[in-house]
Amino acid sequence: MLAGLPANRLYPLQTVQNTAAHVVTGARRRDLTSRHSKDLHWRSIYRIDFKIAVLTWRCLNGCAPSYIDATLAVVSSVLLLLLLLSLILLIRILLGVF
Repeated sequence: MLAGLPANRLYPLQTVQNTAAHVVTGARRRDLTSRHSKDLHWRSIYRIDFKIAVLTWRCLNGCAPSYIDATLAVVSSVLLLLLLLSLILLIRILLGVF
């Protein structure tokens, strides 16, 4: 849902996450947020694209959880069907058969 958003849309979300880290840990306002986020095992909002790339790699190499792997298999089947249909349409256009 957040993948592909520009940085100006992600910045408010990162600010909320930073504030939540301060509230949860009871840190002072001027303390570094990165230390508290790391203690909570929270990742930066800006790492969304990296996380998606890692999950995709794991799915393609059979290392992903089954619920994610099954979803990717369904999507890839649909993409294969669309590719085949577009090839059939292209061949019919080239042969002049409509």
